Amino acid sequence: MQFDSLEAISRYLALEFDLDASDISEMLVEYLGNLSRLIGDAKAASGSPDRLHKVGHAIKGAAANVSSQSISALGRKLEDVAKDGARKDAVESVISELQLQYDELKAQHEAMR
Repeated sequence: MQFDSLEAISRYLALEFDLDASDISEMLVEYLGNLSRLIGDAKAASGSPDRLHKVGHAIKGAAANVSSQSISALGRKLEDVAKDGARKDAVESVISELQLQYDELKAQHEAMR
């Protein structure tokens, strides 16, 4: 599994949006908080393909906005799993991958402080 680099995301935000270090830090805190909430929403929606698709779409978009490509791809994968009927094992696998990605980004963020 390939993990997104918080350093690469920070560089993207600085270049794309001309943000300073303080703004980037604030944006990363918000992104990580939203991602944590969305992973919780995915866990809660695991029995509902419709809701799961919406959560997957939200994860995909939020991650794409900050150039978090691995997490965006997992959001897309969650959408696909939902379209295929949201089999419990497939849903759990994607959510587990999302949690690992989140945990890695969170650890990188804490190390940057």
